[in-house]
Amino acid sequence: GKSSERSPQQVGLYAEAVREVAREHAGGESAVLVDIHRAFGGADGKGVSSLTLEDGVHLGANGSDLVAGEVLRALDGLGLGVEACAEDAPGHAEIESAADIDRWYTRG
Repeated sequence: GKSSERSPQQVGLYAEAVREVAREHAGGESAVLVDIHRAFGGADGKGVSSLTLEDGVHLGANGSDLVAGEVLRALDGLGLGVEACAEDAPGHAEIESAADIDRWYTRG
């Protein structure tokens, strides 16, 4: 039969190539790789089915939660987490029209 391009081994090779590109292009800057492949359990592919939809590619609710957690952890590591960032926009409950947004940004 036809070999799957989405096998755990192929995905692992792709993930390692992405890690290498991230290392090469960081160049001393604070480039951050959010390694979802590693967070999903690595090359063995075990547990991925509980994180994706039936197609094995698109994230399900558990996968979305995992990815969001990894991104938030990376932002916290850069000092850009939710707690560290000051509120610089009105909350949704404070906005009823475009005029409310204009008033927020022109206040003084």
